[in-house]
Amino acid sequence: MTTIIKSNSKVTIGAMEYKGESIPSKTFDLKEHKGERIRVHIDNDNTLTIESRPTQKLLICELDIPEIELVHTKTTKKDENGEFIIETKEKELDLSKVEMKEYLEEEVKKI
Repeated sequence: MTTIIKSNSKVTIGAMEYKGESIPSKTFDLKEHKGERIRVHIDNDNTLTIESRPTQKLLICELDIPEIELVHTKTTKKDENGEFIIETKEKELDLSKVEMKEYLEEEVKKI
């Protein structure tokens, strides 16, 4: 088995061995993938990828990235009509509570 760590907007897959081949660790920043289902695969070149194409060897894990969430904050500034200005910002992505399905086979060994 390998180590999978979710932190803020990133998922890190630890180094592993699969069928005698060494697979290096990789971190994916998923903040640009909000609202998508992400699948991490071992590719034919023994690297980890989230790209979907028919050349993967093994599915490692999948997770659904939450949709964009907006936070509206009333400021102390006023507009030309005397109304308080509302600032809208995108909420930071936090994967810590996102459910992840792992599909690690017995042939996958942690390095």
